[in-house]
Amino acid sequence: MPDRDPISWTTLFLLFAQTGHLELSHSLFQQMPAQDLIAWTALITSHARIGRPGSALALSWAMQIDGHAPDDATFTSLLPACSHAGDVRTGICWLRSMDADWGLTPSKEQYGCVVDLLGRSGHLAAAEELVATMPYTPEALDWICLLSRSDSAVGFGRGAAKQAMELSPESPASYILLSNITTKI
Repeated sequence: MPDRDPISWTTLFLLFAQTGHLELSHSLFQQMPAQDLIAWTALITSHARIGRPGSALALSWAMQIDGHAPDDATFTSLLPACSHAGDVRTGICWLRSMDADWGLTPSKEQYGCVVDLLGRSGHLAAAEELVATMPYTPEALDWICLLSRSDSAVGFGRGAAKQAMELSPESPASYILLSNITTKI
C-alpha cells in the first residue's frame, strides 16, 4: 500500500474494525506512516460504535499525547462513548472542555448525548436542567429522550411527557412511553 496515502490506510483499518477485527485494525493503525486527526477520530469512533467505550476514551487521551487536538467529529464520538460507559464525570468534562479548552461550540446533538448520559445514569433532574438551559431550543425529541430514561420516576416522566406532547402532539412516542411508565406503578 502506498506509504503516503492516509485515506487508504484509514479505510483499510476501518474495514477491519467494522468487521470486528479490532486487533488487526489497531495493528494497521500503528503501522500507518502518519496518523492524522482523521485517522485518530476514525479509530476512536470505531471503538465507540462496536461497544468498547473505555478503549475509545483511552484512545482519545493517546491522540492528545500524540499532539492532535480533538475536533467536533471527535467529540461527537466521545460523548456517546461516555454515555454507554456510564461515565458521567468524563462526559460532562468533555462537553465543558469543548468550549473552554478547544474553542468549539457544542452542537445540539452533543448536548443531546450528555442528556442521554445523565438520563442513563439516573441523574434525571440534571438531565432535565440541561435540556432546559442548553443554548438551543429544546425539541420534542429532547424530551422524549429524557422520558425514555425515566421509567421508574413517574412524576418526572409526566413532566417530560407533557413537554414532548406540547411540542409534538401528533407523535405517538411520548404517549407510549408515558403509558409504559404508568403501567409499572
